[in-house]
Amino acid sequence: MTTKEIEAILSRLHSGSRFISYTDAKRNSSNNKTAGTKTNGSQDQTHNTLRNQSQPDEIHCGLGEALAVSYVRLLNDVLAAADNGEQTAIEAGQTILNSLVCQEEEQTCNRGSYASVASSFFCHLITLLWGNTGSDQDDLISGDDFLLDTRRAFVTRQWMQWCIYIEELVHAPHSNGGYPILNSCLKGYASIILNHATSTNTTAKNSGAMYTMLKQSYSRKQWIRLVTINTVKDVTSAISSTFKEQLVECLSSEGMEVISASTAGIVVVVGGGVDAPIYRLFVDKISPLVHVVLLQARLHSSSFDTTTTMERQLLLYEVLRACAVVLRDKEENVTNQMIAHVVRYLSISLVSYLGQIIHCPSSSHSSGSSNNNNAESISELAYEWLRGLCDTIQLINSKSDWDKDVVTVDLLSASFDTLLRILPHFSTSNSNTTDMYSIYSALYRIVVGLPRHTLQKYIDATLAIRLGSLALSLHDNDEIDMLCKILLQVFGSKEYGHDTSVKTMYVPSDVTTQGHHTLVTVRPAKVASSGAPLSSVLMMWIGGILCSIGNVFSARSTAAVCAVELKRLGESLLMNAGTISREEKIDNDSSSHLINILSQSLKEGSEYGYLVSIMTSSLANVNDKSVLFYNWKRRPLSLSEQYAALLIGLSHLRIMLLSSYDYAATTDPFALLSSLLAIHPRMSARVVPSIVDMARICMSNGSSELLLKSIEFLSSSAIVSDPHGASIAWTFLSSLVGDSIPASVRSSVLRILPGMCAGNKKLRSRIRVIIGKSLASKDPIVRTAAMASLSDLAKMDLLRDIEEIVVWIQVGLNDEEVAVSYFALLSLKYLVSNDELDFDLVIRVLVKRLGIDLDDMGNLLEILGDGLVLEGFVMLLAEAGFEEEEEEKEENEGGPIVSAQSMKAVTLLINLALSPGSSFNNSVKMSILKSLAGFNSQLLGLDAEVLRSWDVSGADDEAINAKKRYEDIKHITLTSLDLLTVSEPLAESEHDSLVKEAIQSITSIMVTLLRFEEETHGSSLFRGAILERAKDKEKGDSRRVAKTALASLPDYDTILRMYEDDPNASTSTALMCSISDGNLSTESMISQLSDLFADFVSERFTEPHMQAIHIMALVDGMRSLKRSIDREPEQQELFRMAISEIQSWVSSGEEAYVALALFAVGVGTDLHPEMADEATSIQNSILQGFDTLMFDSEEVKLLCLCLVASKLSHSADSRVADIIDRLEKYFASLFDGQVAFGVMFGMSVLVNHLVQDGNLTRSDPSDAWRRKQARRVISLFLSSLNNCLTLSSPTVSSLEACALSERSATDLKEECAQFDEPYVKDRALHTLNSLMIGLGQSFQAIAALDAELSGCILSIIDKLPWKSGKAFALPAAYKSCIEAGVRDQNDLSNEISSVSSRLEYSVDDPSLGHMVFAIANLSQLRSRAEMMEAETEAVKNIIQAIMDPGREVSGDRRQLAILSATSLIGEVRGLSFLSPGLHTHTKKYLVASTAEFLKVVALNDSEDTKTREAAMVSLGLMCGMKASDKKVKKSVEKSMNDRSVNFNEILQGKEDTLMLSILIRINASHSIITTAAYGDATRTSASKKLSVLLQSLEAVALPGSVSRVIEVTLNDCNKEELELKTSCIKLLTSQLVSRRRVGFDGRGFVDLYTRISKMSPEALHKLVGSSNVPLMMAAISDLIPQLPTSSGEDALTNLWTTCQYDLASAFRAQSAIEYFVGLKTLLVSVGSSAKKNVVSPAILRCIQKLLTSTFFQDMCQYAGPSPKSYEATSDAEKLWIAYAECVNEISDSSTISEYEVNNDNLFGLSVCSPVLKQSMVLRKVELYIISRLEWLGTGSESENHTIRMALTSLVAFGHQFSIISELKVSILSLFDLMLVKGIDTLSLEVLAVQVAFWWSSLQMDQLDILDSPVLQAPTETSLLLTRNLCFKMQAWSLDMIVKFISMCIRDLPPKLAFVCQMTKISDDVANKALRVLSAATAAADDVGDESTNVRRKHAMTCLRMVVQLMRGGEQ
Repeated sequence: MTTKEIEAILSRLHSGSRFISYTDAKRNSSNNKTAGTKTNGSQDQTHNTLRNQSQPDEIHCGLGEALAVSYVRLLNDVLAAADNGEQTAIEAGQTILNSLVCQEEEQTCNRGSYASVASSFFCHLITLLWGNTGSDQDDLISGDDFLLDTRRAFVTRQWMQWCIYIEELVHAPHSNGGYPILNSCLKGYASIILNHATSTNTTAKNSGAMYTMLKQSYSRKQWIRLVTINTVKDVTSAISSTFKEQLVECLSSEGMEVISASTAGIVVVVGGGVDAPIYRLFVDKISPLVHVVLLQARLHSSSFDTTTTMERQLLLYEVLRACAVVLRDKEENVTNQMIAHVVRYLSISLVSYLGQIIHCPSSSHSSGSSNNNNAESISELAYEWLRGLCDTIQLINSKSDWDKDVVTVDLLSASFDTLLRILPHFSTSNSNTTDMYSIYSALYRIVVGLPRHTLQKYIDATLAIRLGSLALSLHDNDEIDMLCKILLQVFGSKEYGHDTSVKTMYVPSDVTTQGHHTLVTVRPAKVASSGAPLSSVLMMWIGGILCSIGNVFSARSTAAVCAVELKRLGESLLMNAGTISREEKIDNDSSSHLINILSQSLKEGSEYGYLVSIMTSSLANVNDKSVLFYNWKRRPLSLSEQYAALLIGLSHLRIMLLSSYDYAATTDPFALLSSLLAIHPRMSARVVPSIVDMARICMSNGSSELLLKSIEFLSSSAIVSDPHGASIAWTFLSSLVGDSIPASVRSSVLRILPGMCAGNKKLRSRIRVIIGKSLASKDPIVRTAAMASLSDLAKMDLLRDIEEIVVWIQVGLNDEEVAVSYFALLSLKYLVSNDELDFDLVIRVLVKRLGIDLDDMGNLLEILGDGLVLEGFVMLLAEAGFEEEEEEKEENEGGPIVSAQSMKAVTLLINLALSPGSSFNNSVKMSILKSLAGFNSQLLGLDAEVLRSWDVSGADDEAINAKKRYEDIKHITLTSLDLLTVSEPLAESEHDSLVKEAIQSITSIMVTLLRFEEETHGSSLFRGAILERAKDKEKGDSRRVAKTALASLPDYDTILRMYEDDPNASTSTALMCSISDGNLSTESMISQLSDLFADFVSERFTEPHMQAIHIMALVDGMRSLKRSIDREPEQQELFRMAISEIQSWVSSGEEAYVALALFAVGVGTDLHPEMADEATSIQNSILQGFDTLMFDSEEVKLLCLCLVASKLSHSADSRVADIIDRLEKYFASLFDGQVAFGVMFGMSVLVNHLVQDGNLTRSDPSDAWRRKQARRVISLFLSSLNNCLTLSSPTVSSLEACALSERSATDLKEECAQFDEPYVKDRALHTLNSLMIGLGQSFQAIAALDAELSGCILSIIDKLPWKSGKAFALPAAYKSCIEAGVRDQNDLSNEISSVSSRLEYSVDDPSLGHMVFAIANLSQLRSRAEMMEAETEAVKNIIQAIMDPGREVSGDRRQLAILSATSLIGEVRGLSFLSPGLHTHTKKYLVASTAEFLKVVALNDSEDTKTREAAMVSLGLMCGMKASDKKVKKSVEKSMNDRSVNFNEILQGKEDTLMLSILIRINASHSIITTAAYGDATRTSASKKLSVLLQSLEAVALPGSVSRVIEVTLNDCNKEELELKTSCIKLLTSQLVSRRRVGFDGRGFVDLYTRISKMSPEALHKLVGSSNVPLMMAAISDLIPQLPTSSGEDALTNLWTTCQYDLASAFRAQSAIEYFVGLKTLLVSVGSSAKKNVVSPAILRCIQKLLTSTFFQDMCQYAGPSPKSYEATSDAEKLWIAYAECVNEISDSSTISEYEVNNDNLFGLSVCSPVLKQSMVLRKVELYIISRLEWLGTGSESENHTIRMALTSLVAFGHQFSIISELKVSILSLFDLMLVKGIDTLSLEVLAVQVAFWWSSLQMDQLDILDSPVLQAPTETSLLLTRNLCFKMQAWSLDMIVKFISMCIRDLPPKLAFVCQMTKISDDVANKALRVLSAATAAADDVGDESTNVRRKHAMTCLRMVVQLMRGGEQ
């Protein structure tokens, strides 16, 4: 039925209805054009618009209403039907629309549309369904609410389709019009969704959908107008008086609270929870359309064409107009709040809108001009948008009550959003197209109107730096002035607190990114303060920024006033910042910026310097030309980055230098600015004003140090390289050289002018004028500074046209101020050096003007003096050189010729150096040496021919002079070295630069001479160098005792038969001397000794010398037994057997205890534990036996105690002191001073062990204790000596006291030398002889302990009578004293001569035997063989005379004669103490004749007993010599500390050469080092001298035997003598270098290096010094090629073990760095060498294996990303680079690539991935970080280590995506992984770092993009990006690392959007990001810790921004 009604009404309409017609042709035409339709001029077309429309007449109104009623009835019927109801209604609607638009008529129909009917239909339909219809039509809407809602929903849906359908009909081809119908339909739909929305209907968001579906511009524009009109209508109607009263009541209540956060608006809970969405009403209704039209235009428009732009402009205009209309019509506060909320929303939307510029790349990278038009249209609309916002804010501002109105929050947010985030987008706008002055003016008026107490939350350093950067980017003075006013107004408040009376506030989210803020509602009942007052650190940064801006613009006339006020404000903030508290909170939630990290680190203090250093190095990377294994190079900064860096640098400078905080010591305050200006010199003009301002402040407050730094920086090349900066700097500096300026300032400025000229040579003429005027000053300080600057200019070769300058110099030469003359001479020197003047000419002029004579040194000194002027003249003479001859002359004569004046100059310098020079100051002396060091051998006048022949007898004067010249130079060098290395001057000026320079000069001269000698003499420089090794070989055989001589010695069997024939004490002693471990088995030896012992102790020798031999035989027997047991497999059993056997000897005599002590206690130190226990038991038994009856005699008891004490001394046992106490008591208890021999012998053994077991040079307490005990024993010897004298000697007493007190015996030398021969007690002769034997055996220890003391004791002994037994002490005493340096061969010769002369007249002297024994042993000490042989013959003759049977000679003398004969062929054990075994020079005939002679005497029954005993014992001694390995060995009693080596025996130099002199001094210096204690001045001097001498040898090739010098010196050095150790190592490594060696090689050095490398790391460090280990590692490239394969592999491994030890010990990386550098050098040489087989293939394989396995694993373990000091990070970087470069040189690194990634090797693989030549490594690392490592936050130590390792690793490989295609693949891969793994992994961190590094690299070559508006508000993270950041950040705390990564994430969205746009993957990435975000939002309720939740929030915000920017608008 209803369908028919509709058809009837439509038929009626078609048949006769009237309609309105508008016949105005012009309006017709205009409307047609507006609608976009064609016009044919027909007057029948009717176009009604909403603005020009008449009301429908009555007939049409009735038809339209009837049609609406019928349609509603149809809905009631069909919607209730079950089937196909909606379809019927839809078809009915289409029928109505077709009729209304006349679409059912013929196409040629010329009738207009039915506008009146349509308008009535749509209006009445809305009234029927949503309005009050009246009672007559209530039946149409009767029914339940559900049915009504169903009808409304259906109509709403259909209405949208009607609008679209009508638009299609209207714009169809051959359309009959219908625009009024379309307008009516759109108007109706706008009314439904905006004014009649219910909870069940689709609300205002459909406005956006409607706009999207409309296709025609006319329709969309109409829709925009309708939406805004209806919004205003709804808003104004909603603000009713009733609701307003309710709202005011609610706002004044106390029940308001924060309930939600939304981008749409503020939700307020009123009273009991009733929603009052009035504040967000406007935003809710208009925001969907704004989003679609402005923010999502890219989604429905492929390009920003004219129509789209017009629609955007229309919407913006309508919205802003609507705001103005509402504000004008409604005066209520709620209206202000509503519009303020709209403004807040529009400010946020503007930021999002500006992001669309990403999709408009520059013309240089696009195919046409459309993109440029798009960018311009966006910028133009944004400008209008911003302008409208400012106008609206001002309008609200004028109508609001700030103290009470809640509008404050939104207006503050909008205002500061504009300042902080919107204005920076316009920093790159074209000032010709946009008038920003009006914007700034409006913003200024807004800020002025803001209440001061509400600003605290919004004022921070980020705002300051962004506004400051914007100001720096401006060019218009008026704009700059206005922006300065804004800054002054914002930061000019004197209070930084908060007014707690304010009830509402805006709280920014903790994550603030571009285009996304959070609006939070508050409840005033719980409103807290807006925060603590601005922190001190942020105040400092703000103050620094304001100061900098003020200084930059203070010179601009229009902005000067505001700029000065800004500067004052900044200075006030800096000075009043107060003390930084470590607990002070820095509120940086409002924004994220580099300035916040700097502020936090400045507060904490430790990391601030690190950050500044990293920024400095990051900027320095721009100009870094080095090529490393990773090729990441920084691009130049964009304009915004430049401005930010400039403000940070200037603020940093202010904070460091002018604030009340002293951080300047931690970082160079000018370094950051210097790096910035080095790459952007044009910024210097903006820097100079700040530096000038600081300089003026310093001048006013007297801060001279800071003033000097400031003017030095002003004169640096960083400033003056830019012409504008140089001009400004020069204007200021030139004002400081006037006469009114203090001389100190004036002179300082003059001194920096040369550096300024070097930076900008265009300033040369100005500087020259200033210097010329200053040279005429009356102030000597100014004249000196001016002349010094002139000399610097000459040195830099910056002087031209020097005629006038020469005049200045000539005047300066005669200046009364000597410093002026000095610098004048230096100026001449540098002018000559730079070929501006000729040396000969200068000298001739000086001779003429000064009246000096170079040939007359006296005249020279008289005129020039001996001070500063002479020094300058000496330095001028250093420029002496060759004549500039013509080429032909040079070719004829074969080379350059030394000029005449140069020859005189060199001669003068040599004469000055040779002069006594007592009046010369040190500086003059050093200058002379320095000048001589600069000459080569030709200039020095050295003649190779003269040096080669050397004999100048009969030669001409020239040869004689040449020889003298050489000798003079050598003398100068050596004497200067002696003077400089003596103890006193060295101690006074050890760190004096003059001394160091002088030593360097001496070394240079020595090197010149040595090279000259090497070239002249060749291998003969080392005398017989080729033959030396052959002679050494011969010497080796000759030093070995001749086999014939050994064969002539008595054998064991002979002695055994003699014993068996007559067993007695003498024969048993002889046999015990003959027993050795070589001629008997162990068991046989035990049995033999047991058989001997009874006879051995059967009779006691009465003479001390025989007792000594007797007991020494027992010592040798026990030692032989112990050595024999040590070689047996069953040691324990044999040891027990021997112990048991020896214990059984006690029945034969108590001497068995001595044997037991010698064997079990005193023999050997390394015993099996069970053997050691038994030895300890015996030791304890002997100690306990002291107080028991175990011993019968005191002698044996004390001897055994001494033997036990010698064992205990090794462990510094305190019982040793107890035993010495007992010895002292024993000596004190003796009535007559008679001491048995055994006691003296035991004391000698004890003192030797005390000295041997310790280290005389160490300060260890145990060593000091041993030295003290040894001195106690020596004092007992001296006390006993005094007791033996008739009268006690004060001299001996003094020596005794000296021995005890450890004071030096130097003062007693003279007294001992004058000691008179004392009288000896007759009864004390036995004791005295025993004492002499004991002293003889102890002399080696005494000399090692105190050389001077040993010399004094020798002087005393020498004066004793011969009967005292001094013959037994003199040989050992002279030997020890000669070795110690307190006696020499001359003293020995005198002693021998004295004794020999007495022998000639004392044949019958009772002491004859003693003298013969003395001369026989002293002669063995002779250094000359011929003298030794002569004295041997003399002794033989005397012995023959004594043994003459016809002569009456006592048995004692004959006994000593027998022993003397034995001592001629070898050592008499127990008496000689020289060297064990047969003398090396002993001939066969002498041995044979002596053996025969002794045998005859021993078997001659007619001889007296003493003689026969002596002969028998001597035969045993000779047999024992045969068993002494037949070689010359060092004495076993020789001190372990005596390692002295005569280096002249190792290597000899040619006579009269410097080489020989150096070797002699090396030997002498080394001798002092081995004898003097560390710390002694003499040793310090010798160490210094030896170091210099060794350094000089580096220049020449040395024979391999010199390696022994190095080895011994290293061993003898104290650990603190590092300089000497360094010289040794440098010499060693210098000889490894391949160089010419004639006749010898350097194999000895290679062997030494190899031996050292085999040492354990601890031992190696101790030997060479820790600081010298890297020197050894650096030589690896020279070592390995010289080693066999196996040795090379061992050396590589051993050296790396030391490196590994260093890395594990406090990360000492230098050794490993040098190791890898050397290894790389080796590998490069293998690859580039033309020679084959540089190293063997096996070595190369070994290196490759080590690099890819052992080394890599160790590097990962010890050099991973653990917390390090900032200095250590540099070492870590060098280490990894060195390692990676080695890997880069090997052929196969696949082993590393194949490692499975884990936490241990993650960082290593990340760093090395560029050199592994396989991209899969990078992917593996990336995948591991993302898939395995989740965000752990900051928790346990292991978690912190894991996250630190992960973040550092991702930074390590983040910069390795050098190609954008690789980055593209990585971006897609990372988003794919996020789809799978979610956002809780490190995917976003990896992506952010990769993009950040690529964005800051040279690969980002689209520099115009960098200035895109969307990038003008970054966090400035790029200033921290540098290729070594992964190493530098290891010094950061984990919190700092996390902040840095978070900043990268915050910067990611715009950069990623640009990258995706360039790579055309924006849609793909946006879709993936949406999916990831959806998944993350769904899982947002998952519970996590605070850190994880915060990070998740950051990640989601970042992804939203990514989607927004890529899709062109918000979602």
